[in-house]
Amino acid sequence: KRGVITTRSQQYLLYRATARKMSTETRRLTGYCSRMPGPGTGGEEGRDYVIVGAHQGWHAKPLSLTIEGNGTRNIARETYDFMSRGWVLQDGSFNGTVALEDGTNQQVLIDVSTVC
Repeated sequence: KRGVITTRSQQYLLYRATARKMSTETRRLTGYCSRMPGPGTGGEEGRDYVIVGAHQGWHAKPLSLTIEGNGTRNIARETYDFMSRGWVLQDGSFNGTVALEDGTNQQVLIDVSTVC
């Protein structure tokens, strides 16, 4: 029937509203400057990384992370979390953007600390 909202339609509308809300709010991520002794990664990539979050914590798969003034790196699905590796970071808080598979972007604030 025209004008009747089905359960499937309601689920879709709820999904879109949730996705839109998630993409407009700033999400906090944690990053680490790894100063542990050991072999480097080689090349120009650094040893620092950002934990992008648990697999079920995203409405769409995160593809890349851009940190203002520091560039863009891919995001990988690892055992427990999505991770972005190969950074050269410093302690502090930095603005960034996560590009998602559905074409949306999520604004993030990355809190970085050094581990030894």
